[in-house]
Amino acid sequence: MKIISLLFLLTILGAGCVSRAAQEIKTTTSSTVSVAQPEVVLPLDPNGVAGYNPTYKRFGEYFNDRFRGYHTGEDSEVPPEDLGPGEVQLVPVRAIADGQIVFSSRVSGYGGVVILRHDLDGKIISSLYGHVALSSSKLKVGDQVVRGQFLANLGKGFSKDTDGERQHLHFGLWEGSKIKLAGYVKTSKELNGWINPFDFLTQHDALTLDKNVWLDSTQLIHPPFNNISFSIPPDWDIEYVASDQTLNLYRVSGTGSARERSQISISLKKTDGLSVITTNPKLDPAIYQKVLQSIIVKK
Repeated sequence: MKIISLLFLLTILGAGCVSRAAQEIKTTTSSTVSVAQPEVVLPLDPNGVAGYNPTYKRFGEYFNDRFRGYHTGEDSEVPPEDLGPGEVQLVPVRAIADGQIVFSSRVSGYGGVVILRHDLDGKIISSLYGHVALSSSKLKVGDQVVRGQFLANLGKGFSKDTDGERQHLHFGLWEGSKIKLAGYVKTSKELNGWINPFDFLTQHDALTLDKNVWLDSTQLIHPPFNNISFSIPPDWDIEYVASDQTLNLYRVSGTGSARERSQISISLKKTDGLSVITTNPKLDPAIYQKVLQSIIVKK
């Protein structure tokens, strides 16, 4: 289980408007200016309770916990909240683009799942929204939806709606109309059948990053990394590789597994001490040095 929490700083374009018409703004000369609305929006409203917050299981990371394999989507986390007896934190999930509901059912490992089919960029793109409370929506298979439209609320954490998992959204994408429900695949090669959500959202201007603001890691709780902190570029993330007890600092963007997108590896052993190596020979030396200089090992 990944044990790293990063503050993933996002600047979101668009206001999540569900209207398909271009917004008209009156100018002082009485002429009108058409402002095109984004073709794609985030699956969770950035102004809502949770926002889009993929800081745990990212696309292509390998896990060996309840589930084993390479993660086919992104998990957007919901901050925990103190709730009273019977209270549920309502987190609306919305359609990323115009489309049609082609699947809506309870699935083992997910709980509630909704799948949409979209016509985008001259291609058929399918989007999956996992761990939702199907009872919170009246939508059904065959219904047409528009971008930003409410699909369902996320299920309550550790309930049937999430199949016993924490409250979060599993968001997956692939090209084509085939119904695909795998949250993990056995080999990194099988990830080629899926679309990296980060790349898709950034390419469609639904998500942008301030590349000048680096991310500070929080204290890592898994030995031997419980006393280490450091900074990474905003388009990187961290994967804990349990097999050799290392941290894989990798680029979020790209195809294949997180290890195939590796930039730096960090290990800390009692015999050898701290070891930081570049795993990408094309990595900018200035970035490598900046990461290196940011590492703090607390005594």
